[in-house]
Amino acid sequence: FHIHFFHYHSYGASLKRKLEDRVCSRGGWHSGGFPCHGKAAFFYGSPGVFSKALTGGSIAHAMVIAWPMSCGGTGTIIELAYGCSIEHQIRGDYKPNMR
Repeated sequence: FHIHFFHYHSYGASLKRKLEDRVCSRGGWHSGGFPCHGKAAFFYGSPGVFSKALTGGSIAHAMVIAWPMSCGGTGTIIELAYGCSIEHQIRGDYKPNMR
């Protein structure tokens, strides 16, 4: 179990835009085309991240990503990613030759 807080870079900014395009104007969890067979949902304000993540199903073996100040600053996107880690891509320090 790890908790990280960091600023995102180009991949992270691109992913956040993609998530916003899919979830900002729609309720519930959405999947398809997200990294790591993931899914995402939008919640107004600053919700309890893990409580809301659990509404998407099991978070065992999942990466839980919170995108605050989403959808025009009105809330938070919670993203679940399964079976892989994208934190280094989001953070901007991914080095594929080091894998």
